[in-house]
Amino acid sequence: MKATLRRHQREIVEVCREILEGKPIREIILSVTPGGGKSFVPVILAENLIPAAAGNICWVVPRNSLKYQGEEEFLNPRWNTAKRIRAADNGADLSRGLAGYVTTYQAVGADPKCHAREFGRHRYVLFLDEFHHVADGSKWHDALKPMVGAAAIVVLASGMMSRGDGEKIAFLGYVNGEPFLDNLAIRRIVAYSRSAAIMPARFNIVDGDAEWEEPDGHKKTSALSGEESAKALFTACGRSSPNIS
Repeated sequence: MKATLRRHQREIVEVCREILEGKPIREIILSVTPGGGKSFVPVILAENLIPAAAGNICWVVPRNSLKYQGEEEFLNPRWNTAKRIRAADNGADLSRGLAGYVTTYQAVGADPKCHAREFGRHRYVLFLDEFHHVADGSKWHDALKPMVGAAAIVVLASGMMSRGDGEKIAFLGYVNGEPFLDNLAIRRIVAYSRSAAIMPARFNIVDGDAEWEEPDGHKKTSALSGEESAKALFTACGRSSPNIS
């Protein structure tokens, strides 16, 4: 990959390496804070796992706007990949010769047999983005079951592991009412918190002298951090040409 990877993205590359080495990993739970770079992970998966571990990738998102953004993510020049996917709803041959397709939960729910047939034709990596939108036992849950069952690898990705209505999230195991988020032989957990995503800030203090002319004609000099810092800063940032040393 051409771009510098964040920690969780590097961990995904490592999980891909484990899969290619023959580890029986079939599920990845990816918990990434909003803005943490989750949308690059399908590109990493496609680049590393196709065609060795799977033939295609299916990326399911909660909104149409994200569907088209997903298609464009594979065109981002930072990623340096020749893999391409298409934005699709329902119909025959959803991938159309590309590395896969990106669709919505609404589209899958409207015609689950269409997507089940597609997963019967190709061996897929299934990336369920913001999967907390799918409640346990819901229509979307039932529609996705054949895809999850047929997929070579399932990635459950979200920035949160709970729902506002208190319902359980589909495909996520629970112990004593809490999500079970431990690594297993067939599963890897990759997390990237908000604190890990925030870059440390470094502040530098810059000082100097500014010289300006008062209304009465005499010149005045002050440090930017001096008693007349407001006038000095106004002069340094204004349209005149102050003498700053």
